[in-house]
Amino acid sequence: MSTPREYTIQVPVTYTGYDGSIVFEKPLPNKIEMTVRDNGQQLRAIKKQKLNLNINLEHLLSNNKLLISAEVLRPRLQEILPGSTSIQHTQPEYIEVNYRVQQKKTVPVELTSIIELASQYQLAHAPEISPAEVRIYGSTAQLDSITKIITDSVHLIDLQKSIMKEVSLVCPEGVSVEPSTVQVAWEVEQFTEKSFRLPLQVEGISRGEKIRLFPSEVEAIVRVGISQFEKIDADDLQAVCPYPTAQDKKLTVEIRSTNPHITSSRAIPAHVEYIIER
Repeated sequence: MSTPREYTIQVPVTYTGYDGSIVFEKPLPNKIEMTVRDNGQQLRAIKKQKLNLNINLEHLLSNNKLLISAEVLRPRLQEILPGSTSIQHTQPEYIEVNYRVQQKKTVPVELTSIIELASQYQLAHAPEISPAEVRIYGSTAQLDSITKIITDSVHLIDLQKSIMKEVSLVCPEGVSVEPSTVQVAWEVEQFTEKSFRLPLQVEGISRGEKIRLFPSEVEAIVRVGISQFEKIDADDLQAVCPYPTAQDKKLTVEIRSTNPHITSSRAIPAHVEYIIER
């Protein structure tokens, strides 16, 4: 049997079971140094292992003090070691830190960006932010004045394919945010145009009154992503012009759409002549 030996190792520590509302007065130790005793073969095996200690603080936080006594800490370290290995001493032997509790609030994330699309490309829909809401922590006075959290500015040039980026959040001074980054997805596709002949209507006509338009129909040209081209029809559109005022020599045509996939539209002609018949 080989002679027992001692070996000193540093074990990384991670802490769970609490959120950003808990602010510790000093950093929690991220490593614990411990001297262990075992035979040479077992110690060599331990050297090759990637030991890590996870401590759940959920039931250890009380009255603004975190206390992880030696009676709690050492058994948890022992659990990650082989049964034959004994702990001689640890540094630190226990963890004791005061903390304060901040207020918390959930707010939406607002994207700050400049998007320059390549020719013949458009966004299929608004950028998707995940998560769309984040939690912020601070004093009541600080949180009451915050209604949203904005992202760092993103500038994309000549964009012609879909992209996803991790974007940092801009946090007001004295406030913390969780998470500190969001994922933003831009879905890009080529667009094309589609045209329809539409009857022209005048809004605000009084009963018994008639307005003749020249022409009475217009061509509506809409821009749409290629993926939605077959799903767009004339029922999605309406061509209207306002009731004329005394100064109007011609009426301006407006193309209205009920389909969210239509990104822009125009009328040919854009203005029409009229006669009011009473």
